Amino acid sequence: MSGEDDLFRFNLAATEDVLPTPSALKCWQKVIDASCNLCGHRNCTLRHILCGCQTALKQGRKTWRHDSVLYAQYQQIRSMRNHGAAAQKLGLKPKEAHSSFVSTKGNKFNTVSTPAAVPLFETSDDWQLQFDITVKSDSQSKNAAFPPHIAATSCRPDAVIWSDKLKTVVWIELTSPWEENMTKWHFRKHEKYNKLATTVRNKGWKVHPLCVEVGCRGFTGHNWQHMARTLNMKKGMNKRLKMRVTQVAQRCSYYLYLNHKNRECHIHLFTGHATKNDDSTQLHWLQQLNYKEIATALDGWATWVHRWLLPQTSHSRVPSLRYDMVQCVLH
Repeated sequence: MSGEDDLFRFNLAATEDVLPTPSALKCWQKVIDASCNLCGHRNCTLRHILCGCQTALKQGRKTWRHDSVLYAQYQQIRSMRNHGAAAQKLGLKPKEAHSSFVSTKGNKFNTVSTPAAVPLFETSDDWQLQFDITVKSDSQSKNAAFPPHIAATSCRPDAVIWSDKLKTVVWIELTSPWEENMTKWHFRKHEKYNKLATTVRNKGWKVHPLCVEVGCRGFTGHNWQHMARTLNMKKGMNKRLKMRVTQVAQRCSYYLYLNHKNRECHIHLFTGHATKNDDSTQLHWLQQLNYKEIATALDGWATWVHRWLLPQTSHSRVPSLRYDMVQCVLH
C-alpha cells in the first residue's frame, strides 16, 4: 500500500468525519477517556485535532500548515510577477479580442475589436511582493512590517503586493480553518483590515483587500475565485494552484493527525531554497512518512469504504459501517 493510498483514505474518512479519534472511539464505547493527549481537552474530536488544540498551535503545528499553503501561493504569484515584468520589458501586449460570423449565404461579418484585459502584473514593471514566510533566496522573511510608505500600521497581512508607480496595493489574508467556520473567519478577517483599507485609500492608493480560506481538509472557500479574478489568473493557472493548495493542506493535516498523540512533533518547515523541481519536492518528505499509528487500521478500511460507496448501501447502514471500521482499527 502506497503513501498516496493512505492519503486518499484519510481524505475520504476526514471528509465524512469517521476517523478513529479519541472522541469517536468513546462514542463507539471502545475507550473510556476521550481527552486530548496534548492539551487535556476532554473531547478530542477531529476538529479539535486539526484546528482547535491550543498546545499544537503554540508548538507551531497549525502555523506550519498555514505557511505551507501560503508558500504554494507565493510560488505561483512570484511566477506571475516575473512573467509580467518580462512582458513589460519586451513590450508585449495582449491581443485584441474579436469575433467573426459567416452567414448562410457565405457573407463574413467581423465584430468590433475589444481591447483585451491587461493582466495585473503587466500593468507596471515595479510590482513588489512581501509574504509572511521565510524565503532567504527572495529576501522574504516572517513578521515583516507593512510597507511604511503606504501606511504606518501594526497590521501584517499574509501577503502584500504593491506598485508605487500605479499607487495600487493588494493584500491577501489566508486562513486555514475548519470548513464549517470559513464564513465566520472571512468576515472576521475583513473586519480586522477594514480600518487599514480606509487609511490607505485616504492616501490616494487603490486597495484590493483579499481574504482567502483554504480549509484544513483542503476545501477552498468561494472567495478564492475573487482572488483569482483580482490577480487576473488564467483558468488553467488558477486550476493548478487550487489543486496545489488543496494537496498541501491535506498532506499537512494528515501529518498533524498522525502525530496527535505525540507531545513532541518535529516539523520540517520548508527552507525556501528554490530548485528546478521546486513544485514537486517541497513536501516530498511528507510522502515518505512512516505511518506507525494507523497504517494497520487504514489497511482494513478499503473494504468498508467500497461497501459504503455502493449504490445499494442504505443510509441505515452508515452507523454499522462506522462500527465495522472501528473493528478494523481495534483488531
